[in-house]
Amino acid sequence: MTPQEAIDMYEPVMPSPYIFRREALRTYILAGRGAITARSEISRKRYTFKFSRPAHKLGGKQALFVRLVTGPDGETTFIGTIWPDGRFAADRKRGTFQAKAAFAWLWQQARLDGGNLPSNVAVWHEGSCGLCGRALTVPESIESGFGPVCQARMMKAGV
Repeated sequence: MTPQEAIDMYEPVMPSPYIFRREALRTYILAGRGAITARSEISRKRYTFKFSRPAHKLGGKQALFVRLVTGPDGETTFIGTIWPDGRFAADRKRGTFQAKAAFAWLWQQARLDGGNLPSNVAVWHEGSCGLCGRALTVPESIESGFGPVCQARMMKAGV
């Protein structure tokens, strides 16, 4: 046995929190309580977005708020809304143009059917369940982005 094989034998293999497939990204975002970081592999610029649902329906519809993480302590700035028809409406006054454009592009990629995200962008979730927001600790949950209870709820709902 080589030294590297001995190390590999005892090192835990953690699942990747990276999101590669469009439908996985779309599902995670629409779950409504997660956070993702997206980074351009070309410019190395990155943005972290958090998602939340309002306490009440807006215009009789359940919207999804998108916030940009702007500080080291998790401060956020509202940048727009994803409406039930799938449309992203950027806030006209808050957030930088670049951050809103980056999310709009990422959301457009997530809405496309099938396949992987472009190789020039890396996206990963922040280790919390996309549906309830709790920290993920089980390797299978880290890989999927959803805890076991929430995953069962989503499967029952047909998501």
